[in-house]
Amino acid sequence: MLRDLCATIVCVCILGLMAEPALGVTHFSPKGIKVRKTWVVDQTNLALKEAPASRFIDNQESFAKLWKAWRTDELPKVDFSKEIVLVLTAGENASVQIDAVLDKNGVLAITTLSTERVSFGNTYVLAIVEKDGIKEVGKAPLLEIK
Repeated sequence: MLRDLCATIVCVCILGLMAEPALGVTHFSPKGIKVRKTWVVDQTNLALKEAPASRFIDNQESFAKLWKAWRTDELPKVDFSKEIVLVLTAGENASVQIDAVLDKNGVLAITTLSTERVSFGNTYVLAIVEKDGIKEVGKAPLLEIK
């Protein structure tokens, strides 16, 4: 009986070592903002160092540079006089929840929640959103484009 128990434990350990790590899942929940297009990448080995500290991009040059570093598909058109691109990143995990909630004062609060495990890379969300009603993203104010 002890030998059967040991054999079972060894088999479970070997199977565990052979198993591939499961990819994480990233969820993006916007509230109070109009989202035109979203790209959610659950796992990437990219360092994502091009992500702006402000968590948004408001000009074509910066967007093109980030897009080229992170993506291989065609750069989408963005009307930066009316839209911004949210750039939200996190360490990849089993589950990542990124919320963007616009309050009555025009502050877009970004929160990230995730499960805990050893990260196998990073995750990101790019979202083209209408600027209407947004005065700040976190503590970073939007500047009016003339």
